[in-house]
Amino acid sequence: MNTKRRINFIGSLSAAIVVSALMMISACTPAPPSTRSPTPLADPSGDPVAGVEAFKTYCGQCHELTPGLNRRAPNLKGIYGSKAGFLGDYEYSAQIKQSNLLWNEENLIRYMMAPKQMFPDTKMLVDQLPDDKQAKDIMAFLATHP
Repeated sequence: MNTKRRINFIGSLSAAIVVSALMMISACTPAPPSTRSPTPLADPSGDPVAGVEAFKTYCGQCHELTPGLNRRAPNLKGIYGSKAGFLGDYEYSAQIKQSNLLWNEENLIRYMMAPKQMFPDTKMLVDQLPDDKQAKDIMAFLATHP
């Protein structure tokens, strides 16, 4: 038997075994989702129509509403009522991933108004919102995108 062919066959067999083992390991560990399944919450207090413009002004440069599509920040489709740091296709800060926080009205407004106070290691860059009315409106708009 040709030595070169034998080495290639053995290399191919080894590669196949390694790939199979990795596939079995990854099958045991479910991948985090790229979409959210929010918990139904009460309707937020803001104005979703006013929230459209506020979202474009304050959030739209970094965030997207299309599942699986992230800009500099994670997409926000289904954020209202979902767990913080949950999407598998975005690398969140450690504090957000470990927070076990539910994005309800109170938490979203608090985060939008002062993200670094809530999670000092957050990656979020934010233009200061003039008051919590814009945050409430943005949150009401986001709640219309489950």
